Amino acid sequence: MYQELIEKVERKLSGWMASQLSMAGRIMLAQLVFQAIPIYVMQTVMLPSGVHDRIDKACRCFIWSGVSPQQKLSMVSWRNVCKPKSIGGLGFKSLSMMNKALHMKLAWGFISSPESLWVKVLRTKYGVANDTLPETLHTRYGSHLWKSIGTVWSEVLASRRWCLGNGDSVRFWWDLWVTKDLPLAAYAMDTIPVHILDCKVSAFIKNDGSWWWDQFEHLLPNNIILQIAVVLPPSPMHGLDTCFWAHSRTGLFTTKSAYLMLTGSSSVIEDYRWRSVWRWKGPQSVRIFLWQALQDRLKTKTELARRHIPISEACDRCGASVEDTLHVLRDCVAAKTFWLKVVPLEKRQSFFNSNLSTWLCGNVEDVSRSQNISNWSVFFGIGVWRIWFWRNQFVFNKTSMDPMALLVDVSLRAEEMSKIHNHCLVTGRLKIDKWIRWHPPDWPWCTLNTDGAHKANGVSTAGGLIRDYSGRWLTGFGLMLGSCSVTMAELRGIYQGLILAWNFGIRWLHVETDSLCATQMLANQVVTTNEYASLIFAIKEYLQKKDWQVSISHVYREANSAADFMANLACSLPLGLMVYPSPPLGVTSILLYDSYGVATPRSVVF
Repeated sequence: MYQELIEKVERKLSGWMASQLSMAGRIMLAQLVFQAIPIYVMQTVMLPSGVHDRIDKACRCFIWSGVSPQQKLSMVSWRNVCKPKSIGGLGFKSLSMMNKALHMKLAWGFISSPESLWVKVLRTKYGVANDTLPETLHTRYGSHLWKSIGTVWSEVLASRRWCLGNGDSVRFWWDLWVTKDLPLAAYAMDTIPVHILDCKVSAFIKNDGSWWWDQFEHLLPNNIILQIAVVLPPSPMHGLDTCFWAHSRTGLFTTKSAYLMLTGSSSVIEDYRWRSVWRWKGPQSVRIFLWQALQDRLKTKTELARRHIPISEACDRCGASVEDTLHVLRDCVAAKTFWLKVVPLEKRQSFFNSNLSTWLCGNVEDVSRSQNISNWSVFFGIGVWRIWFWRNQFVFNKTSMDPMALLVDVSLRAEEMSKIHNHCLVTGRLKIDKWIRWHPPDWPWCTLNTDGAHKANGVSTAGGLIRDYSGRWLTGFGLMLGSCSVTMAELRGIYQGLILAWNFGIRWLHVETDSLCATQMLANQVVTTNEYASLIFAIKEYLQKKDWQVSISHVYREANSAADFMANLACSLPLGLMVYPSPPLGVTSILLYDSYGVATPRSVVF
């Protein structure tokens, strides 16, 4: 079975006219075809490591050697090739990790889809009760599918988070419902009383629907208390408790998020150097060359000697003692003659004295004009690519490079690339300047503007205000939340603003927020099964069960300045809500500008 899979991949390799493809073409084919073939089998079967290695090796050889019978050097390690592009890789998938991620998808389906037929069959066959999820699965005598789920079961359970509904299914101290990595029991500063150790979250709610702080406040540190303060207390009105996948923004399981979690790439910060390479405006083959050069893995004599190939490190063209990447592309006499013709005098000091990474990235990102060059970034990328081409022509064919001919060649190629890019800009989406201001509602409507804020010290706040058709202040609020994300603060601001508006007697209301994410979630444009789900459910319930007319829309922040002021003002408040019957000091000037229709320019996509 597995040998047939390997042979299928190898037949695909030999079937392509790889000798006619550039390295960029082979990389694209390998990603789209060769790594896709095993996916179907890996969805239900955990392939042996030897099969993973054979397929990875075939893919690796195809990238670096094509279909040549003689295997060539792999200049960049397979481990680095399999990293995301944002941190220096090519975005290939490690088959062993991909296999595991696909099985995590099955395990998550077993948890999140209890009504599916295949889940019912497995639960019945292996004696797993419908209302329980064991810490471990007994898979010794199970099927391939059951064993596959068992291999990733503990990791899937560790990636499960809870969103509170009624709070009847979630254990207060042992389930992950407010913290991200460890349960609350791990943060306890004192021994937890036995009578509350296994209680559900709903047991810590008072009759008035607020948190029963006296039961747990003295047991937890202040930073955890601030996180609990943000969570909307569970209520029968909020539906059932739901679990969500912790490693995606929407809370939905995706194979990609599982793969990134397994490889440790989800928490790695993007490296700006690679972003400059992949955003370079030119052919993909040149991008691949720039990527390899930035890795310092061109087949220079220094690199070959580092790999213990018996060869002199001296440059064949100028006789320098070392031929590394920077020497070939910039410092060699042949290359330097070319650069001196195009680099302005005032920039030569930095151009010829920076290290490889700074030199490549700085010039690739520089889109300024230089002498007769319309786009330096494009010219530079084409230039280093052609310099490397002519270096190889000299080494293997003894063909010398004419600096003037090279200048003409690079200029023509760069000009062509710039024209193509400019054409795409003209036919694509454009940015225009638009004047943004706050618009008062028509009578008898009122407008609620809300905003959320998250400060550097970890504290989050929300604020808002309600004005009538004339721009007159009706009421406002500030809400000190505790510690949460800015999206949570935005949603809490909307929820609190709706409650305030209803209690004030308003029945015709426009809600405006500068959070596009919050607007989309409330409009069902984004599926939410994450930590925001219960709050979104509560907002929608409040909208539907009241006899009033409410619209929610997104506005630019320039039209939401007053709400931004109120959210920032809340940073000085104690934990909880502050209502302002009259405008607080400082917001009056903003209200005046809004009522006069003062507009601010903003560049927007058209």
